[in-house]
Amino acid sequence: ELAQKLSEKFSTNVLLKGGQLDGDDIEDILLLKTGKKYSYKSPRIHNIDTHGSGCTLSAAIAANIAKGFDLEKACQCARDYLISGMKSPVIAGSRAFINHFPKK
Repeated sequence: ELAQKLSEKFSTNVLLKGGQLDGDDIEDILLLKTGKKYSYKSPRIHNIDTHGSGCTLSAAIAANIAKGFDLEKACQCARDYLISGMKSPVIAGSRAFINHFPKK
């Protein structure tokens, strides 16, 4: 509902991240201004510092759009990249951070 309200109010596409919500699964919602909706679900990755995950995701989406991907594919590929970086974190001291150079 929130994605729809934002999309209508600002006449734009909306991507809502679900990582701040409780639960063992995460669902992100992409709502295009045409009304078409995409849902991206994945298990939550525990024990990682997620600071900067939104910036990483948005930069990856922008890079994918620059590659010529449509918005849905750009979001899916960016999300896959972010998840990959979270599954193979960089360890610094006793903390795990998003790896921006994950191996494929």
